[in-house]
Amino acid sequence: MLKIRFLIIIVLTSYGVRAQHTREVAQFNHDFNQSLSVRDLAITADGKEAFFTIQSPFQEISQIAFIKKENNTWSEPELMPFSDAFSYLEPFISANGNRLYFVSNRPLHSADTIKKDFDIWYVERKQQGEEWSTPINLGKPVNSDLDEFYPSLSENNNLYFTMASPEGMGKDDIYVCRWQNGAYQSPMLLDKHINSAGYEFNAFISKKEDFLIFT
Repeated sequence: MLKIRFLIIIVLTSYGVRAQHTREVAQFNHDFNQSLSVRDLAITADGKEAFFTIQSPFQEISQIAFIKKENNTWSEPELMPFSDAFSYLEPFISANGNRLYFVSNRPLHSADTIKKDFDIWYVERKQQGEEWSTPINLGKPVNSDLDEFYPSLSENNNLYFTMASPEGMGKDDIYVCRWQNGAYQSPMLLDKHINSAGYEFNAFISKKEDFLIFT
């Protein structure tokens, strides 16, 4: 079940090395935070593009927007070109900045008008500044008849995501699909050190898979 999660995007700015390592919390960008609900920030490695979810109060509208930094100034937010009547959220940008993963309930075929369950999709481009492709569904074994949420990839392409499955440990659990021989393997439920009888979701995996941040 899609839960209402309102996130305030912040950055920690360090002001020199001191005995107490003092840090100040600062707003990321004023224009970025104009919408009532802004969440799921993903930034390219060069720090020049940011992708995020904007939503109406009850999530009946959910779209992915982006901003670009030029001359050290962020542009006004724009919707991604695939935006339509379906829901889009939780972007994750690849290390090279040319593939954007996200979650959507859009149908598999563009001619259909009925919402699907939430799947993991992506768009890609040849290089930064060029047009994005039309959305591509990751397909099986990653996607299923259940809802898949919040994709996060390690440097070796292993994919971590949230799924609520009757075969899991709890309400929402975190799974991984390992990338082997050019294809994803079946989802594996992370063990009891991560998952529990409650909710675990929105996992962010480090590039080297040496730590995991989750809710």
